[in-house]
Amino acid sequence: MNTDFRYYLHDGPDALSFELSGFLSERAACELEQIWRSASLNLAQRSLIVDLSYVSDVHPAAQTVLRRWHELGAQLVAKFPDAKLLVSSITGEAPEQVAASPRRQTWRPIQAANPFPFGGS
Repeated sequence: MNTDFRYYLHDGPDALSFELSGFLSERAACELEQIWRSASLNLAQRSLIVDLSYVSDVHPAAQTVLRRWHELGAQLVAKFPDAKLLVSSITGEAPEQVAASPRRQTWRPIQAANPFPFGGS
């Protein structure tokens, strides 16, 4: 079980995404609040996505932070059964209703009309 809290922030045109991992301790909850204050200034009309797939456990203070974000419209997602149970305990949704991936992406795949625009083959 990974107990070190880590986060990754993905900033895209449609969404801002936090990918969290490890144990979300009381200290991690404070850190998330600070990150949120900075990131929310740039949120505008974009979605907030919080991926809890790699979270091992959540302290009640961190649950409070995540619940508030969810109530404000953040989408909490998780890929794995244990993480889905964590999300379920925060949102009140049934674990099978927890999305494995976000409705909106923080990146857009590039699609080229011509895969070889400079005459390559």
